[in-house]
Amino acid sequence: MKCSKCGLEYHVTQSYCPNCQYAQGKEKEERKKKNHWFTILLPILMLVGIAGVNIGYYWFETETNKKVIKLQIEGESLALKGNFAAALQRFKEANTLRPNYEIIQANIESTEEANRLNEMFKDFTKHVEEKRLEKASNVIESIQKKIDNREGILFEKLENELEKKETMLMFYEIKEEIKSLTTISELGNRFILLADFDFKEAEKVKEDIKKKILSISIDQVNQALGAKRFDEASAIVEEALQYLPKDKQLIELQENIKNKKTEYEKQLSETSEPTIEGNEMDLTNLEVEINQNGDALMHGEIKNISTKKMKDIAVYYDVYDGDGRLLTSNVTYLNPSFLQPGETGRFNDTIKGPFEVVTVKVVEVTWYTVE
Repeated sequence: MKCSKCGLEYHVTQSYCPNCQYAQGKEKEERKKKNHWFTILLPILMLVGIAGVNIGYYWFETETNKKVIKLQIEGESLALKGNFAAALQRFKEANTLRPNYEIIQANIESTEEANRLNEMFKDFTKHVEEKRLEKASNVIESIQKKIDNREGILFEKLENELEKKETMLMFYEIKEEIKSLTTISELGNRFILLADFDFKEAEKVKEDIKKKILSISIDQVNQALGAKRFDEASAIVEEALQYLPKDKQLIELQENIKNKKTEYEKQLSETSEPTIEGNEMDLTNLEVEINQNGDALMHGEIKNISTKKMKDIAVYYDVYDGDGRLLTSNVTYLNPSFLQPGETGRFNDTIKGPFEVVTVKVVEVTWYTVE
């Protein structure tokens, strides 16, 4: 038998090693003790190990989730600010950590689409700057189709941006249009469309429209006044005032038209009595009425103030509208056809309308003397 401590060979019947006095039974007892503790400790150690692994795994997963959530929040914030490249970087990093996370994948898809739309917005701006408005309009239509039916805060933000671009497009279209517009109504409608635009360039365009409306109004009014068409001139100013109700120039122009019309009507009334050469005839009465059909009914009286008998007395007259425009000239005859000295004859005629206002001026009276 060999001593397990010093290695000396000795007889199996001996309990102790003759060399080192080591008891062989003691080794067995110690081995038994070791085996006993190992049996107890092994399950404990295994439990501790498993718990450690689980704890480590839980900690790893928790930290990973924290990183993913952090990256997701950062990405969404960057995307809403329009920094799509940086947002995509965050989302893709999160996707690497959690490749099956559907929300992250949806974020990637939405951000990539938003980035494409952003590039289209840049194309739109370039077209507008280069005055290629039709191409800019086509881009707007394409963006609208892509945004339709998309949901989420990001696309709501892009929808708001689209509305701004549409407003910008409308502004530049109007800016180009006014160069070729020549009527008050066309310019006025564009002025109304720009009423809520409060940026600097829009204010300049509105001022340009205002100046053009005033210029056209003044030119047209002067033409109408030159032809004594006062109602037409007044209507021109009224139309312009619909769009520029507080404009001082238009208000003064309207007042000027009224004054000129009053002055002209006064002059017309003063000269409405005909100057009949000699002292043979006297126009004693002249009246004009408008009937329900709009026709003008003219009637008057002429007195023979001579000492001779008159016959075939003709009354020549002109008819003017409310603006002083000559509408027609005509002749009618006195009834009775003979007038003794001191007698009065009557004349009348119907002028087909319809009219609202007319003025009749007797321009000449002719007759034959009966000897």
